[in-house]
Amino acid sequence: MKHFYFTIALFSSISVSQAQGVATATLEQNNVRAHIADNGFLFNDVLNDQSGYIVPRQEGTGAMFGLNINYTAKDPNETVHFSKSLYGISVWSGGPVRDNYNVSVTPSISCVSRTEISNHIHSYTSPSYTIPGSLLEWPAHGDQENGETWLLAPFEDIDGDGIYAPQNGDFPCIKGDRACYIIMNDQKPDLQTEGLPSVGLETHIMVYQLNSASEAVNNATFMEVKTFNRSETDYTDFVLGILMDGDIGGFDDDFIGTDAESSTLYFYNGRTIDQGFMGVTGYGANPPALGLTALNEDLSYTNYPFQSNWTVMELYNLFNGRNPDGTPLEHDYVFDGYYETGRTEITTGGVPGDRRGFASYTPVDLPSGESHSSSFVISYGKSSMYEHLFSPVESLITNIYELKDAYSQISSSCDEVLSNGKPISKKEIALFPNPASDKLTIHTPSNGEFILLNALGQKVYEGKLTSPATYLSVSHLSEGMYFAKISTDTEDRTIKWIKE
Repeated sequence: MKHFYFTIALFSSISVSQAQGVATATLEQNNVRAHIADNGFLFNDVLNDQSGYIVPRQEGTGAMFGLNINYTAKDPNETVHFSKSLYGISVWSGGPVRDNYNVSVTPSISCVSRTEISNHIHSYTSPSYTIPGSLLEWPAHGDQENGETWLLAPFEDIDGDGIYAPQNGDFPCIKGDRACYIIMNDQKPDLQTEGLPSVGLETHIMVYQLNSASEAVNNATFMEVKTFNRSETDYTDFVLGILMDGDIGGFDDDFIGTDAESSTLYFYNGRTIDQGFMGVTGYGANPPALGLTALNEDLSYTNYPFQSNWTVMELYNLFNGRNPDGTPLEHDYVFDGYYETGRTEITTGGVPGDRRGFASYTPVDLPSGESHSSSFVISYGKSSMYEHLFSPVESLITNIYELKDAYSQISSSCDEVLSNGKPISKKEIALFPNPASDKLTIHTPSNGEFILLNALGQKVYEGKLTSPATYLSVSHLSEGMYFAKISTDTEDRTIKWIKE
């Protein structure tokens, strides 16, 4: 065991740490159980002080103790700013940047499934439908009276009024089959880093999973990290730095490495059999590898200096291509060879042990009021024919390229609409819900016109269509069958519609 937090459960998979004020949730939509938190320390089970990334989740063995989100930057005076997370010792707290940090009505973690959203789109006009709490609690808006930004988590605004109202058909924009949305900030006064000022950030993280026939996708977790500069300072050399503690089962027998071509920091077992350690269950024979891959960023540096009590300035150096004492790294990437070629822990005679890796990404400018987005996937590899210590890494790298291809095809719930519960591209004409009682939505790829005809062919309603969506009140129409004649610049369609 490495660290300890006392946590009490509030409801379902959401809990709040009594000692730390940390909200947590569990995402387990596919073959992974991923524990998340709003304090910058993800994938750690704070309740039991153990690995919070379990794969395969049915077997209960952990592959990662946790992942820490850090940012460094320089202001116009060349002063270094640092927003730190180090095993729960963190400047990050839940919720948006605000005036009074003793008060917040905005949920810092909200989880929702694609099924709930699809059902809502199809059923929200039905009198018998009850909107699930996951949609009602979606943190679309901040508390402006407490200085929070109005627009927070993304949503589809069905009626175009700028207000999230699921009772009017609005719904969250997520990726994957289930997602958890985290909002955290680095500005709570009692959590400021000693020695260096924090950056002034509000970070939104969407952690999501997909059910898939692909084993690589089913064993993966994706993560979108969007960080807003809520300060009044224009920053240069803004760097995202991640400290990943990859424990492949037992944490005393691991190796670490980098695949720079795919922007991946990875961990694998340094022995052919992972026997576990200090009560932690091992994977046994044929242990896997686990990797963190940047999907839209290039790796700048990876590093592995073992300890856990770095000073703030040492951490800053580690995330900016230097050793803790400020001297340059001998190599940009830690153990970036491949099996028996180049530098690996195998070729250099490494001794298996506890591994913690630093990864930092391309510096950018971040002006006041702007944001920066990063996308990642946590991948898992296990060899079907275990021949040597590097076999699971070979499988991992193969899976990474499959995951990158899958990522390029992942859509948001707001990239599509549904008609009768079936996905329809926004490039197509769609009318929903069908049947409907009082509200009707017509999605079109371009502007146009519509005419509603009753079963006798009589015109009962007509008007203009504005892309991408036109919202009609049809409560005044009699129950029965109608035909919607829809004409746009690119297509004409007639759709049968039932008023109930």
